[in-house]
Amino acid sequence: MSKRSVRWLGSAVVAAATGTTVVGLFFISVTPHEGKIGAPAAPAAKAAPVSLPASSWTEAPADAPDADLTMAIQDVETFEPEEFDAPAQQVNDWIEVEADTLAGHLTAIAIDNRAGATQQQIDLMRRTLEESLVAYKQGDADAILRDRLRSGYEVLEQATAIHRNLIERFYLRPGEALPEDPDEVMRLFVSRHYHGEGGSGFHNLFNRISIAASRIEFHEVTDNIATPMHDHLLMLHESGAKRFANGFIAHHPSVEFHHTPADVLRADGRVVYADVWLAATDADDHRYSRFRRYYWVSINDENIWLPVEMISLYAKMRKADAFF
Repeated sequence: MSKRSVRWLGSAVVAAATGTTVVGLFFISVTPHEGKIGAPAAPAAKAAPVSLPASSWTEAPADAPDADLTMAIQDVETFEPEEFDAPAQQVNDWIEVEADTLAGHLTAIAIDNRAGATQQQIDLMRRTLEESLVAYKQGDADAILRDRLRSGYEVLEQATAIHRNLIERFYLRPGEALPEDPDEVMRLFVSRHYHGEGGSGFHNLFNRISIAASRIEFHEVTDNIATPMHDHLLMLHESGAKRFANGFIAHHPSVEFHHTPADVLRADGRVVYADVWLAATDADDHRYSRFRRYYWVSINDENIWLPVEMISLYAKMRKADAFF
């Protein structure tokens, strides 16, 4: 790749793409499996990505081709991009997810932009994470559904079609009729998914966590709803700025809450988000980070953090992933 110019797109510098985007039943993923059977074919050879130190950027001459999209870069050397999820692979402070002790451990997770949230919001975020981690440690369907369905919602039509298809193919018992109500179908799906019973297929999905490799960041938007984290990761991947050795998966939601981020923005003039990165192991001891974005809602004097986006930084074969 030339040292002299790259394409500029929004706030992202787009260089050589390094993988393939795959559309699946539940997610959009970037997978590291190029060239293997059952995986996307290897992409065409690309030039090596380049480092992009901010101090080296200068605006291109006004009469340069595509001047509105191009920036000149000076004194830039090629480099090997850093692994985005490196902290989850390098730490050794893994602790068991246990209901009796988890709350104390979560208070030690680093918080970025603490000023962007009130103490009430911070405390409730920790409690929300505690409930979620314990639900998936125990593999309890009722607890998993309580974690996901924290406010009034509608089951999405696309999700119902997927739930029905999988139940009929794998989980329906002889002579059993599938419920008509989408909510009942969803609950049956969670109860039996991953060949479990009562949610037990999710058991140990969050088995151990690393406090050092986890973090929470609060931020507020006032002009629009936040850009999905998946879009940001895809930009990092396609630009070559970061490497994702295990790929990543953005999960399609099963429900939409009655109070969406757009509704909160219209009503309050702002939306407060909590971006949560949890480094955790699963039942097979894979170590990787899971991302959840929450938004703050006040409904009838009740304050809630509602999940709006979920990503797993592991696109390889594994036993299970969280319900979203």
